[in-house]
Amino acid sequence: MSTPQLPHLPQARKLTALMLALVCGALGSASAQTATPAQTTSANSALIEIEASPALIAKLEAAQKLLRDKKYKEAQAAYQQAVALDYRSFEAHLGLGLALFNQKDLLGARFEFSQLVSLAPDRIEGYFNLGVVQARAGDRPAAIASLSKAAEVGRGKVLPGVQISTLRSLAAQQIASGTYADAAKSLKEALDLEPGDASLTLALAETLYQSAKGGGDSAGSSSSTADSSLSDALAYAYKVMGQSPGNLRATTLVADIYVDQKLVPRALSELDRGVQQNPKASEKGRLLFKKAQVLLAANRRQDAIPVLAQSLKYNPSSGAVQYQYGKLLLEAQQTDRALSALKVAAKQNPKSAEVSLALAFAYDAKNNPAEAYKAAVATTKLTADPALTASANLLAGKAAYVSKQYTIAKRLLIGASSGEALTWLGLTNYALKDYAGAVTALEGAAKALPTNAVVQANLGASYLAAKQFSEAQNVLENLVKRNPRYSEAWYNLGWALRNLSRDVEARAAFKKASNLGYAPARKELRN
Repeated sequence: MSTPQLPHLPQARKLTALMLALVCGALGSASAQTATPAQTTSANSALIEIEASPALIAKLEAAQKLLRDKKYKEAQAAYQQAVALDYRSFEAHLGLGLALFNQKDLLGARFEFSQLVSLAPDRIEGYFNLGVVQARAGDRPAAIASLSKAAEVGRGKVLPGVQISTLRSLAAQQIASGTYADAAKSLKEALDLEPGDASLTLALAETLYQSAKGGGDSAGSSSSTADSSLSDALAYAYKVMGQSPGNLRATTLVADIYVDQKLVPRALSELDRGVQQNPKASEKGRLLFKKAQVLLAANRRQDAIPVLAQSLKYNPSSGAVQYQYGKLLLEAQQTDRALSALKVAAKQNPKSAEVSLALAFAYDAKNNPAEAYKAAVATTKLTADPALTASANLLAGKAAYVSKQYTIAKRLLIGASSGEALTWLGLTNYALKDYAGAVTALEGAAKALPTNAVVQANLGASYLAAKQFSEAQNVLENLVKRNPRYSEAWYNLGWALRNLSRDVEARAAFKKASNLGYAPARKELRN
């Protein structure tokens, strides 16, 4: 939080009141800071002049120095003494409010700024500062009301820059509350005071777009109003693009609007034009990333891969692009390239569970169980999300099974509910000779994956090991009907039939397995 730069008191017995500014970057979440408006004594200034006694002037000079030196506790005490000298001193209440605000005493600051409103209801400072404190305290409706009043009181009385700052602050709170139509009105008023300002024009375009989407505004907005807002949003965005060809925010906004209107080719065309016109390499990369996202939303996944590769040429350190690129390469079974991209993404985003999990999948696809296990376990430490944790435990459990760490695998997979995880749990139990546990897990897997031949084959084998021969016969007969060339299933069916004393049928099953090239079946035919 910056320190207010308080002006020196004039030699005449007059004091200058300052305003606390709400600084808002892109008009998203606003933060309160202290700032100084233009120091002028013109009739249009936000500053006011107050006749004061020599004792009050001396006390305020001392308090101002303490505030300037960031000695907020001492400044608070000095300003309280000034208030005691003259309770109606605007400067004393304002300084006390600033001192309290800088100590995060929002309740005290709120009271002091409410006193400013009472002392000078026709001045902008009290309402504005009160709105700042209310916003910081999370009382957004009250902040909007105070800032609206500040804008009303300041209209036509204060310098344009002060009024624009007030309207921006009001719009920031309206945007945060989702009342985009109201925010658009505030920004339009600000833009009228400074026509051609690119940041205001962009903010207005983005807010009109949100208003057209109906986000947070009261119900009953007509379709014609939404269409008008959308048209205005495009007009303002294109105006910015005319002043700043390839402007990142404006081009992205135009693309979003066209995508919403199902005009994907037009969105892609604008993004291509933006890439050509924008002079900054990093922003070219971001526009290409946006293009890839549009392609992904249109289910053109393969087309997105070269676009992401091009984006990385402009912005190779982007963890988000590397992550998306790696995921798509993994889907395309380009494992080595995927692994390279995801390693970079993990380095750029060491606390991202999603990136860590994708890296684990890449190591798994590369048949590197040791690294897959490490990345999967790391993922579980980065998130409490049930879906991500379940996927990570599946990969870690699978890696442990492949590494013959069966006890660890069982601990990781126990309680799993997905078909794939239950399959690995069944295999783990089988390896631990817990055949009843294998049957239970694989029965669950078979319900989740009823057409998966591998699951059915393993379930049949587990029934055999658990000496549930009738169940084994039933599962394996159904399996070979659907997959007549599944040699191992024929072999296990032979064993199920033999244990049911159906030797002729068992021999036929062994013969089928042998004919399909399954060597162990030939031995049984000789017995």
